[in-house]
Amino acid sequence: MSESTTAAPAVSVSTSSDRARDVVVAAHGLAAFILGCVATYVVVQTSPEFAFGLPFGFDVAHVAPELVALLTVAVALVPALRPYGWLLAAAGLLGNALLYAQGTRLDGETLLVLVIIVVSAQFGGLLHAFALADGRARWVLGVGFAAGVAGGGELLGIVARTVHDDAAVFAALGVLVAVAGVALLVVRGRSVPDGVGRVPWWAVIAVAIAGVLAVAAIRAWGAALDAITRSYIGGISESDAVRVQTWDQLARVGAALLVAAVLAAAARRWGPRGSVRWVAVGFGVALVGAGVSYFFAYTPTWTAVVCGVVGAAAGVPLVRAVIRVPWEAVGLVLATGLLLFDPPSPVSAVGWFGLGLAVCCGLLRFAGPVSGGEAGVGIGLGVAAWLLCFQVVAPAALLTDPFRQSSVPVLAIGVVVAALVAVVGFLLDRGKTAAQPRGGE
Repeated sequence: MSESTTAAPAVSVSTSSDRARDVVVAAHGLAAFILGCVATYVVVQTSPEFAFGLPFGFDVAHVAPELVALLTVAVALVPALRPYGWLLAAAGLLGNALLYAQGTRLDGETLLVLVIIVVSAQFGGLLHAFALADGRARWVLGVGFAAGVAGGGELLGIVARTVHDDAAVFAALGVLVAVAGVALLVVRGRSVPDGVGRVPWWAVIAVAIAGVLAVAAIRAWGAALDAITRSYIGGISESDAVRVQTWDQLARVGAALLVAAVLAAAARRWGPRGSVRWVAVGFGVALVGAGVSYFFAYTPTWTAVVCGVVGAAAGVPLVRAVIRVPWEAVGLVLATGLLLFDPPSPVSAVGWFGLGLAVCCGLLRFAGPVSGGEAGVGIGLGVAAWLLCFQVVAPAALLTDPFRQSSVPVLAIGVVVAALVAVVGFLLDRGKTAAQPRGGE
């Protein structure tokens, strides 16, 4: 009799604990997928090429990505915000919905400042959520975000074209993320476990240096390019135009590589294992995003949605495989199909698969026994690389199909370089003495 009375509560507690874990995992997966869906769009929003109707010249628009990157990492340094990560991201999404809903009431500069704030809240919330997650939740979070970036962005495009109301779409997404954030608060409470409160100021300094380099490179090359184009008095031949365009792309990709190198060096010196590879992924995703040309009339497809999600899901068994390979590098190489072939080419479908694989494998490097604070900041460096490198390369996308008219596939070569950097990061990580089980290596 006594044995039966003691066994029942144990089963009840175990069932309750399992349900709580399921809620945590589901909430992280849903919110991460939504943040991945909007990530590409908000990166484009912060680019100076988006302009917001501001006059030409040097103003806040030209440092918007730098401010977003700095604020994102700075927000991640506040341990008290850890339990509210998804609520912070939800506030950013809802703020974005309000900015769409206000129409043209706000002037361009005010609108851009608010965009910087809401986008920083979205990415900062993502970093806090990953820092607080552990175990299976980190795996699901990584897969969810990667599926959102590779396939969810296409899905969001399909929904937006059907609904024709961006404010309503962002508001609905914000409500869903808020629900996930509230569910986590109810289940986990507001406590912050040990190991997630370290304040690594080196990350802010590294992002600031990379941002200054990005702005300086853009301004310097812009002046040089202007001098080159002015030298063609009376017109320019088609062959000369292609040559100038190629040099423009080479210079911009080279400058973006220098920006990523600063972040990768900081990640190697002070970041957790996997940081260098994640920075390389951020650099590669920025080039792919610019090449896919979100500035143009781009039609999202269900094929891209499926291939992107499948690529993200494939990252889990590959990262956990006995044979350890830098799978994010493989994914980046496959993603070049998006830059070399137009949809619905089968190679472009492989490109979406590769994009999902690269982002997933890059994030899952932090799914091992890395402290929450280190994981959050390591991911922040990759997000900064994405923001800053896209800013550097994006101006070339204002031309008509620029990356396919050039005689040299510059962007595709740049993504291959990103893959090589990921391989180097893989080799460097293998040399680290810190023990780490399969999956986080």
